[in-house]
Amino acid sequence: MQIIKRAFEILPKKKKKIKLLYFNHVPDADSNDTIIIRYRFTNAIYYTLDGKDTFETRHVIMRPDSERKLLLTVHGFMRKSKYAITAMPNDVYITKLIGD
Repeated sequence: MQIIKRAFEILPKKKKKIKLLYFNHVPDADSNDTIIIRYRFTNAIYYTLDGKDTFETRHVIMRPDSERKLLLTVHGFMRKSKYAITAMPNDVYITKLIGD
């Protein structure tokens, strides 16, 4: 139901392109073992993070010992964009994947 509601919000817009508004990460205040990542996209209906569909724009991940890659797919109205999130012990960054 929420997907239909969001699709109808995007439908009247002239520009339906998916665009990254912000991406940031902070260490979890309660635990040194986790990182909170936050992101927001224009015209996003829902997200798929490592194979799990969600409406959340905030995720808690375990702080990796070495480099860890996550796949984020942003689903919009009749389009989608894929991003690679790379998590390291002290940094997290996002890269758009082209050609998928």
